Amino acid sequence: MVYQDEITRVISLQLTNGCNLDCVYCFEKFKRADQNMTFETATRILQKEFDDLAKSKDKSRLKIVLFGGEPLLRFDLIREIHEWAWKQHFDADYLFSITTNGTLLDDKMKSWFRANKERTRLVLSMDGTEDMQRHNRGTSNADLPIDFVKEVWPDQHVKSTMSKQTLRDYSKGVISVLERGYNVVSTFAIGEDWTEEDAQVYKHELEALGDYYMEHPDLEPMPILTRTYAELLDQYVDELPPKCGTGETMVSYDYDGTPYPCHMFLPIVSGKNNYDEISKIDFTSRERMINEECRECGLLRICRTCFGFNMRDRGDVNRRDKRMCPMILAEAQAVSAFQINYYTMQSKRRPLTGEELLTLKCGLLCYSLCRDFSFLKR
Repeated sequence: MVYQDEITRVISLQLTNGCNLDCVYCFEKFKRADQNMTFETATRILQKEFDDLAKSKDKSRLKIVLFGGEPLLRFDLIREIHEWAWKQHFDADYLFSITTNGTLLDDKMKSWFRANKERTRLVLSMDGTEDMQRHNRGTSNADLPIDFVKEVWPDQHVKSTMSKQTLRDYSKGVISVLERGYNVVSTFAIGEDWTEEDAQVYKHELEALGDYYMEHPDLEPMPILTRTYAELLDQYVDELPPKCGTGETMVSYDYDGTPYPCHMFLPIVSGKNNYDEISKIDFTSRERMINEECRECGLLRICRTCFGFNMRDRGDVNRRDKRMCPMILAEAQAVSAFQINYYTMQSKRRPLTGEELLTLKCGLLCYSLCRDFSFLKR
């Protein structure tokens, strides 16, 4: 078993294109319950990955994500895949992870996951308050096995997604999860029609979250608030744009075994099979991944984008969603200001770690960059 921060390669297997929910922000618009991965396909993929790993010089640690749709629709296959892999005694570090809405988890599944908690884990989605969960996912928090997940994997984060409709309750929703004793990883939904007004609301909500952590200094802030803006350091200039691993350290296998650069390129997302076109893209090329319009933008170093959505919605991996520009700026402004205040406060309580000092240094750079930033050309 390996820990998240040690993982250097991520592979995902699309066990099914079916799902029992219809979340408002779901990027999988082309679900089909009749498209399911077979055991033979899954084991063939994993055998190849482990064979490649054995030949590799860097001995990458693997995270194997079992995905959907809703993967618990295929619990029997999940169990088969795990037990097959364990019997192979692969000479490698790897961890299974299942991303799930959690609503199908029954006692039989709980018993199996509890017995194997050191070798696999569930990543559960929960979007905040009861009203937020019902609006985004059409289900109740009471339907979620959140207490089970916390009991079995105490360090596991709950995954929360903010939709346009739940934006104004973002901090309230996150705090409601925190006060139940759970860690949270939170993002705003991509592909939404975000506006500059939304960005100001988002900034206010992040500031409210920052105030909460300032008032609770013994709590570890959620990852979005402790992101290290290392892209602003000179040694990373040649690695722009910020890398997410797509097409390099990440691969997503469709239900039929076809490999794609990441999940966002799958036909369940795009609605078409354009593997031949995608397979020709060089994701390691900085020039290929930045278009001319964005090249001179002062925020380029910290601007994250989804190459899969760019391809789906605008026909090219380098054509970014300009609706996200004010959201990214607002986030950088709020997060960097929080980091300065938070780590200054913590330094008066205890010595900062090397990682915290780096985050503070980069936070100061980010704050200086973003404080008076405006988009001159949009």
